[in-house]
Order: sequence, then structure tokens, then C-alpha cells
Amino acid sequence: MKIFLVILTFFVCLLTAIPLEKRQNSCNGLIITSPGPNQNDISFTNGQCYQVSWNKGLSQVQTIDTVDLYLSTGTFIQRQYRGSVPVEKLSTPYFILNLGPESKTGSFYFKINGSAPGTTCTFTSQTFKGNYNKNSQSSKCLNT
Repeated sequence: MKIFLVILTFFVCLLTAIPLEKRQNSCNGLIITSPGPNQNDISFTNGQCYQVSWNKGLSQVQTIDTVDLYLSTGTFIQRQYRGSVPVEKLSTPYFILNLGPESKTGSFYFKINGSAPGTTCTFTSQTFKGNYNKNSQSSKCLNT
């Protein structure tokens, strides 16, 4: 009887540990491709249509849910996109890049949140230069 309880306890511990490990690893593998590596000199203008793209890799991420803009110092600027994009689409729909209420030229990055089984995943893009031009018009983004 003791052996049965030990074996049962072992299997219960094993089964409860597996989902935790899967949750921790389910985000691993997704790579933000735009703005991404080797795009250090990339520059965008306030009001320009933009989209974030990715490669799912071996991750278990199912949807990309939000795209937030941050200054390179870590200061939150503004939510740029909110939706539920299936990760297989490889990019968000186009959105109008909004550098925020103070609209200053500077160095920025996106923080992207997605969903995987049992967890939320957060990814950070490469930094990019955001340009503010008071004469630039906001675009109307066409999503095809």
C-alpha cells in the first residue's frame, strides 16, 4: 500500500509540473521581425501607417493582442493596436503610428502582448527612430 501511495504521489507531482513548464516555455521561439534585428537605422514618422510582424518559430503563441509604444527609456507612450490577431497571419493590421500627446522625435520600441495556452507572453521589438513632423498628415491605413 505504501508503494502505491508513493507511486501515486510521484505521478500527481509529475502531472502538475508539466503544465507549469509548458506555460513557461510556450512563449519561447517567437521573434519580432519588424521592427527587428538588423533594422537599427529604421525610422518612422508620426501619422504613418505601420504594422508589426513576427515569426512564430516553435512558440505556442496563438494570438497577438496588443501593441504598445514605449520610449527607449522605458516610458509608456500609448497603445497603438488592440485586437486578437491569429499568430499565423504574421503581422498586425496596419495602424497609424502615434508618438503620443507630446509627439517628440526620439527612440522608441514596441511591447507586444500575445496569448499562449495558459499564459500571456510579452515581446519587445528592436528600437527605432520615431520622427515628429508637425506638418505630416495622419494617414488612413488600408488593410487588405
